[in-house]
Amino acid sequence: MTTYGKYKNDVRRLLGEAKGNSLVTTMIDYYGLPADFPGMGTRPVGSPQDRVTHIENSIFEDCGSPKNLRPFLALHEFEAWLFASREELSRTMTQPDKRAAIAAIRDAFETPEDINEGPATAPSKRIKQVFPEYKKTLHGPLAAGRIGIAAIRAECAHFDRWVRELEVFATS
Repeated sequence: MTTYGKYKNDVRRLLGEAKGNSLVTTMIDYYGLPADFPGMGTRPVGSPQDRVTHIENSIFEDCGSPKNLRPFLALHEFEAWLFASREELSRTMTQPDKRAAIAAIRDAFETPEDINEGPATAPSKRIKQVFPEYKKTLHGPLAAGRIGIAAIRAECAHFDRWVRELEVFATS
């Protein structure tokens, strides 16, 4: 993600191409989000969930609040969801001896989505510290698929809220 302008152009194009009861949604990482995104300069001091929801709402409003748009930002990044299981990353990486290191990271936070977005402490950075050979596009989806959406939803309230919104839209 390089600029909000590019993001907004893509969203507008998708909204213009949407037919019938189609929904346009996004899934991008909050970590490293460009500073020109709406709401970045006015984020509340509160919880990470409050900050990310503020930006999602700001994006929605800036796009004209279309009923078929659901902006979503992964809090803080996709890799946070991999901490929904204390075991699966170690299995996926075929290094069961590192299970305790992943469990210790997870146990230091109330939820996986609370694992922060610092340059050295973002979820992906923590995973790379334990598993230097971790590849986001290979191991991440593999582990997430093994963990399963139900377990991720149970551990990650922000993600679960988004999926519930998608389910409600699909049944309306």
